[in-house]
Amino acid sequence: MKLFKKADLALSTNAIVVLIIAIAILGLALAFVTTSFGSISKKLTGFTESEPEPSTANAGNPLTVSRSTVIASKGEEMGLKFSVYCDGGANGATACSTVTVGTPTCAASGASQVAYVGSTTIASIPPLSSGTSTVLLTAKNTGTALCTFTSIVGTNTYQTDVLFKIQ
Repeated sequence: MKLFKKADLALSTNAIVVLIIAIAILGLALAFVTTSFGSISKKLTGFTESEPEPSTANAGNPLTVSRSTVIASKGEEMGLKFSVYCDGGANGATACSTVTVGTPTCAASGASQVAYVGSTTIASIPPLSSGTSTVLLTAKNTGTALCTFTSIVGTNTYQTDVLFKIQ
């Protein structure tokens, strides 16, 4: 009988040790994720404040950008603001949800100049109105790149071009 009590005590001790190690690893992972996403969020907030507002998107121009030409230095991080229009769907009364401006597609000659870091998501845009999203980019190499930014809003795909001159 004493043998079983010792085994039960050893099992309990091992379980407690494993639980403590698991909690420590979970804490480290959570700190890493919070730090990583927090730094991108802080960068987006900083760029949002300094970047001019894009002209308001409308039915005739559904995706607008704060700057159509960007001049930057190699290694510089930059933010661009986009205004996206929600046409309200077929009945003109449907809100557009989870709208983002995605990774840019750059012409082959400029594909290595600009790197996409992240963007903000517009949770919802009321019908027949617009919302703003910020995209964070890094200037990777010197040269010129013409990049197309795409936003899918409901069943519509909108695109706009931005010229990057990296010095």
